[in-house]
Amino acid sequence: MKKFCTRPFAGKFICAMLAAAALISCFSTAAFAEEKKTPSGIAFDSIAKQIEIFEEGKNYASFETSVFCGDDVIYTGCFGYADRENNVLADEETVYEWGSVSKTMIWVSVMQLYEQGKLDLETDIRNYLPNGFLRKLKYDEPITMLDIMNHKGGWQETMYTIQVKDENKIVPLGQALQYSEPPQVFRPGEVEAYSNWGAALAGYVVECVSGTDYGEYVRENILKPLGMEHTSVSPDHRDNTWVREQREKLKSYMVIGGSDGEGVNESLGTNMTYINLYPAGGVTGTIGDMTKYAQSFVSDKCPLFEKQETLDLMFSASSFYGGTDIPLNCHGFFPEIHDVTVLGHSGSTDACSTNLLFDRESKVGIVVMMNQRGSGSICSQLPNLIFGSGENNPLLRSGEITVRNDISGYYTSTRSYFKGMMKITGVFGINPISQISEDKYTIANLVDIDRIGDDFYYYDYSGSTGIFGGSVTSDGRKILQGLQMIDNRTVYLKIAMIVLYVVTAITAAVLLIVKLVKKIIKKGSPYIGSKTIASAQAARIVSCVGIIIMYMTCMSNMCITKAQGTFFGVLQIICLAVFAAAAVVSVMSMLSKKDEKAKNIVYIFGTLSNVFSVVFIVVFELCCFWI
Repeated sequence: MKKFCTRPFAGKFICAMLAAAALISCFSTAAFAEEKKTPSGIAFDSIAKQIEIFEEGKNYASFETSVFCGDDVIYTGCFGYADRENNVLADEETVYEWGSVSKTMIWVSVMQLYEQGKLDLETDIRNYLPNGFLRKLKYDEPITMLDIMNHKGGWQETMYTIQVKDENKIVPLGQALQYSEPPQVFRPGEVEAYSNWGAALAGYVVECVSGTDYGEYVRENILKPLGMEHTSVSPDHRDNTWVREQREKLKSYMVIGGSDGEGVNESLGTNMTYINLYPAGGVTGTIGDMTKYAQSFVSDKCPLFEKQETLDLMFSASSFYGGTDIPLNCHGFFPEIHDVTVLGHSGSTDACSTNLLFDRESKVGIVVMMNQRGSGSICSQLPNLIFGSGENNPLLRSGEITVRNDISGYYTSTRSYFKGMMKITGVFGINPISQISEDKYTIANLVDIDRIGDDFYYYDYSGSTGIFGGSVTSDGRKILQGLQMIDNRTVYLKIAMIVLYVVTAITAAVLLIVKLVKKIIKKGSPYIGSKTIASAQAARIVSCVGIIIMYMTCMSNMCITKAQGTFFGVLQIICLAVFAAAAVVSVMSMLSKKDEKAKNIVYIFGTLSNVFSVVFIVVFELCCFWI
């Protein structure tokens, strides 16, 4: 893989002077040696070589990374191609989409307004929004900015699309939020359910409180103070024509059939999408600008705040793992376990992947950017080189275990669909957790979980490590970080219903074929209500195919449009009506006793099938496209 623009640490003369001074003072020697190493123990002047070793054998189009310590950039490296087909190398003018790293700008903006006394973190956000803005709330409890920062506003995953391919379909932030508003399914402040919609809502609060368009607010209060001239915030990047032009040159790739050294890197073209909820993922810029941004968080005087206390508050714990005092979230920034606990955020779009992490104690940080979709390996593994894999983190040695709650059972992601026509997709994301020994569990025999404290757990999956905590909500829901336990009987029942529905659809197809053959050979005679019953059989096939198409559409685009939702929903309503009519006809035909006894079998089977089909659509809310 070709490499370009590798820039090592420039302060060699200063280092030499310090080394000379070290001969005079043993204390200085120790301090200097400590200063010159990353938290993982790599000497600053060895970082370039270690990263080059790391990238060997990896399968990527391009990635760029920058390592810094305080105000000094230790290393910047650009690897691979911004456009592989045309042999355009990635360099420091290549721009990448930040994805969810963009959310950190929301939290910075919120804390700036908090510092100015314009926004309170524990006041109901409805006080800052237009009257009646939120229309799908289930609970009366206030939703605070802290809840949103902690991803505990209570919303399920967004069903309706938050991004478009046609820039002419970009709409104002407030309108986009109301278009895609998901229902609230958890009590505010109780369950962590990562939410792009909730984060974008916080960006809209910034807009409402400041009286300024969110993008303009960020340009004036974050980009300009940091000198980030090569970064765009708006969905179409037209707030920075240079970034727009550079983004149009960038090609996106996806590894097919493997990862790292395996698989084929398939080009996706420019693959530009326009994120209507742009505060949650719309920032695009260069490696240099992202580095400036990350460095501000470890600077002795952060240019983004008037008071150091505001920065300290932003990076203090705002939620915790289970019942522990270990930070889960720091006002929107996520702690990540390495040999030291670092803060930051990762991101991914249809075109790019990124990561931004920093250690406030050593002031060492790293940013990684790629033009690859779903290419988390380099973005997640490269920080291990700088911060360590996490095996030596003291959090993993939490001490005595006094409570051993059994966490075995079936779980579904809290970032899922619990209401509306996409509810059926949640059944396909069930995670079985089973116990191996007293303090060891496994998720589907793929991920090992170790209990390391009271309701506190550690996992290791393909070299990616992490921790999570357990808790119980006020209404008795058992929660493991990002997962909600489901009653076993409910799981079995829903799976059985889906299997049975598919079987009835296949049976209906077979029966229709038999009827068609009989009609062709003119054998057999019609019976009372045969046309209605046949219509119900056809409707069952249509309903089942519609569900499959809807599911595939959702999985490929992560959401559906309201037009698609309306189409699928109305289709299911029509099918439901046909099922109900056929069930009535079957019952009436049996009661009339005008048909021969053999026909009763057809009516009984038809009645049961149609009643079940009605129940299936109602239980899975397949017709509820308005939710």
